Amino acid sequence: MTVFDSLVAALQKSADYNRDDTVPPAAVLWPDEKREWEKLAHRLRNANGDIPECHEDSGKL
Repeated sequence: MTVFDSLVAALQKSADYNRDDTVPPAAVLWPDEKREWEKLAHRLRNANGDIPECHEDSGKL
C-alpha cells in the first residue's frame, strides 16, 4: 500500500460512524494554511469521487 492509498483509506474511514449512535459526519476539515496538500486535491477527488472542496478565498464548495 502506498502513502497515497493510505491517505485515501483514512479519508474514507473518516466517514464511518455508528448509525445507531450518532449522525453522519457532515465534513472532514483539513486546514492547509500553506496549501502544501493542494496539489493532491484533484487526485484525491479522482480516487474517492466524493470529496468536495471549499476554498477560503471563495467560501464556496
